[in-house]
Amino acid sequence: SEEQALVSALCTLSHGNETLCQNMFECILPVVWSCQTDSTRAKLSRAIELLLSRSYHAQFLHPGQSNPVDKSTMNTPRALVNTILKLHPIPVLDISLLVTLAEKYNAWFEVLSLLEKQHEVAPGTPLGENSLSAMRHCYRQLSEESIWMSLASGSCSLSQSKRATQLDSGGFLPQASDAYLDLIDLVQAEQSTASPSDFEMDVWEERWIETQRQLCQLEVVSEFANTSANHRLQLECAWRSQDWTKVRALCSSSSLLVAGESGDATVKLCETLLAVADGKLGEVENLHAQSAQLCLYKWQLLPQLSTGSDVHANLFHFFHRLVEVRESGQIMVETSNHSDGRTLPDLKNLLNAWRGRLPNDCESMTLWDEILSWRNQMFSAITKNFHWSEPNMLATLHDRPWTAIRLAKTARKHDLRDVSLLLLNRASDKSTMNVLDAYLQLREQILAYLNPGSEQERQGGLNLVNTTNLSFF
Repeated sequence: SEEQALVSALCTLSHGNETLCQNMFECILPVVWSCQTDSTRAKLSRAIELLLSRSYHAQFLHPGQSNPVDKSTMNTPRALVNTILKLHPIPVLDISLLVTLAEKYNAWFEVLSLLEKQHEVAPGTPLGENSLSAMRHCYRQLSEESIWMSLASGSCSLSQSKRATQLDSGGFLPQASDAYLDLIDLVQAEQSTASPSDFEMDVWEERWIETQRQLCQLEVVSEFANTSANHRLQLECAWRSQDWTKVRALCSSSSLLVAGESGDATVKLCETLLAVADGKLGEVENLHAQSAQLCLYKWQLLPQLSTGSDVHANLFHFFHRLVEVRESGQIMVETSNHSDGRTLPDLKNLLNAWRGRLPNDCESMTLWDEILSWRNQMFSAITKNFHWSEPNMLATLHDRPWTAIRLAKTARKHDLRDVSLLLLNRASDKSTMNVLDAYLQLREQILAYLNPGSEQERQGGLNLVNTTNLSFF
């Protein structure tokens, strides 16, 4: 018949042109869906879930694209989810499956739209709450901290929780940290009538840890990590404090071994840092290449760069760390060779490159601290290898004073004056600095004391100027 001939012709064309196939599917499925009964739609929903969960989709993650610039814009699961968004009433699909599709097939925005619709259909029900939880997870994976904080705040029952998250979102880190700690104390009080949910208390704990990291409170974070047996947090604190024995033990733990085997680039990077610290320079290149490949794989599963998602900035930061870790391995080779020959290497070009290669001023203190803490560890290793040289010559082989001053300047720019003063007090003694670094340290101390809201701090800055031997400059 003519209808059969038409269907046969359309099938032939759809097999020859994927764009036509997708357009036909988007036109036909909503029409067919609207004509079905509720029981039939339920059966079709299970069939759609089964189709979306097929493992063979991964083989065709990058087919021919309608947009040649962005190779990740088209794949079968993403096209199917995009079509499902046009169905009415919206089908209810398994939430864990949707999250997996977002992560594995770059269907972030399509899945988020579908989760929003599922949440709107059943607000306050287990389905709605699970959809909201999945949305928070997706936004967290995309590093959309502001949206995540807004959703988390909306799920909190206590007004104090909302105030704390608002302070946190606004960048008032010391006040937010105190607010989270007050909430924890409130619940632990014997006569407390507050009854927050487990999620709400998890938010307090997680954000309090993050504010402590932003405030460069390594000792506090390390104590919490050890008390809570948080291996990932312990690993971060261990490499920052140069406790390589602990890093080695943690990298061998079952939880982090599983994370590394499943493609966690952060764990792999810590293994690279350990290889540099242990002097196993032959392993550095191999581990560096593995970390880079994991990051590149993650990059291709992200939205387009033009979407403005912060997750791209975080990956750029990770690549920044990878570059410097590889350079650190080369530094260790060069310093070892020169130390054996009792000669001094020429590191001027590298130090100048590191001075110019910095995070943006607007980026968080945690990112700055990760970069500059590792540099300080390299400078310590250089100082140890050439301890026999003259102090003035040794000072030309590292940039520790400038690095500490630059981190303190960033803290001041973030309006973290106490953190800035803390970092400056940790800086090297002026006797080991050149005149320029000593002047920059004094300048930063004065600016940190220049607090319009505190007469006492301004007086402290004035006392610092009056007690400084300005003839030194």
